[in-house]
Amino acid sequence: MKLGLFDLEKDHITIHFLVSWLSPLVPTTVPFSLSIDWNNRTLYNVWRRDGVFRQIGFWDGHSFRFFFESASDSYNFTFVSTNKEIYVTFNTKGNNSFSWFVLTSTGEINEFTLLDQGIAIVNHTMCDGTSVVNSNGSLIPMPSMCGDNDKFSEIRGSMPNSMIVRGSVRLGPSDCEIMCRSNCSCTAYASFRDDGTGCELYYGDKKDLLNIIGKGNGIIYV
Repeated sequence: MKLGLFDLEKDHITIHFLVSWLSPLVPTTVPFSLSIDWNNRTLYNVWRRDGVFRQIGFWDGHSFRFFFESASDSYNFTFVSTNKEIYVTFNTKGNNSFSWFVLTSTGEINEFTLLDQGIAIVNHTMCDGTSVVNSNGSLIPMPSMCGDNDKFSEIRGSMPNSMIVRGSVRLGPSDCEIMCRSNCSCTAYASFRDDGTGCELYYGDKKDLLNIIGKGNGIIYV
């Protein structure tokens, strides 16, 4: 896998991204992408499709370093910079295991390693508990006028009737969270379809949601 810029000597430059699926079941309309920063070509960012991005790593002249805690010392990263292409690629040290990265539909990075006993997974979130809407913060914004800065919790149940449904197949779970966080009256959200597309937004009292816990198999974020 090579992530970066290619055909630099041509009129139309090609950029290679690592992209996410819309939802775990729908491989379309990527809400997040990862690649090289167009202006500072030693930085790598994760972009949300509305333009908000977060820096996740950089080439320091000798090795590739992630900003989040990772097992990056288990890999050999190679950074190539010529007049035709600029990219980073990697392989595992010693070739004793097979590893790969996946950008999830929520903008997180999952690190997979194939072991004798199965597949090990390490999750790297893009937020550290703070939520802002610029390049120094989270990819998922929390409006400053909202007093409750807790993360959404996942419960099983069925959405109450008091809701707004946005049924577009171009919306994934990360879009639903963004829409809910953009209005402090929104207290919960869920996907409209079983494949994770579309949005249901709940604007009622959060206490009322306690009555629907366990009453249904749908996933609701409160």
